[in-house]
Amino acid sequence: MRDSLSDTDLKIYISTHYPNEFNVFDKAYVSGHFGTYPIEKNPSMDVACLLRNPIDARVSYFNFIYKDQMVGRPEYDNLNSYLDKLRYYLFNDPNYELHNNYQARFICNAANEKSFNLKGFHEDYGNQMMKDIGWDRGKAFTWFVGNDNTSLDLAMQNIISFRIVNTADRIDLFMEKMNEWFIDNYNQEIKYNILNKVNNSSTEYNGVVYTTKDLLDLLTEDEKELIVKNNYIDYAMYSYISGKELLGSV
Repeated sequence: MRDSLSDTDLKIYISTHYPNEFNVFDKAYVSGHFGTYPIEKNPSMDVACLLRNPIDARVSYFNFIYKDQMVGRPEYDNLNSYLDKLRYYLFNDPNYELHNNYQARFICNAANEKSFNLKGFHEDYGNQMMKDIGWDRGKAFTWFVGNDNTSLDLAMQNIISFRIVNTADRIDLFMEKMNEWFIDNYNQEIKYNILNKVNNSSTEYNGVVYTTKDLLDLLTEDEKELIVKNNYIDYAMYSYISGKELLGSV
């Protein structure tokens, strides 16, 4: 998406960092880790949302952050196998409980408005915001997105209201609808390759490379069911949209 839009004259804002640009409201396309903040500021904004099976999502996220966030922490270093480290992350680490239902958290809550103020962020209040989320105490990074509003009812209400919503299993449908939206609104066709992924969720540990699929195959069915139980809001959203995809009604 970024590569295709960068070749056009459209104003876009795509960010995976912080602080964010405050004026995201004069752009044709906005993407970032900021929850519902832009939607609340501009309710007329069309929203596109891609949902992922939380079993895949949680395992993939562990693989993605392991080297940056787990290595060097005694509770992980003391575990011998990579699978045991994954299990600890999924089921026992209190610092990462907030990763449960994290898709719903972003769908139900806005990022702290201060994260949209470039001026003075690092000098005046960025460090305090990091302390507030507990980063210095080993807590999971939240992108300054809260969790107070997270609920099944609100999550379902929001995804039903979105203009485009699909599961990652049918990213082909998602990209087709995104392309149609850009043609309808800007007379601009979007070229895309669904095989071109930004993040590669694989990690080498003790000479063995573990992909998300490898780790999923190592988990028991009971463990997968427990992931679903712990991420019941994310799974409810995913199942609802997946069912509509099967029926051809989304």
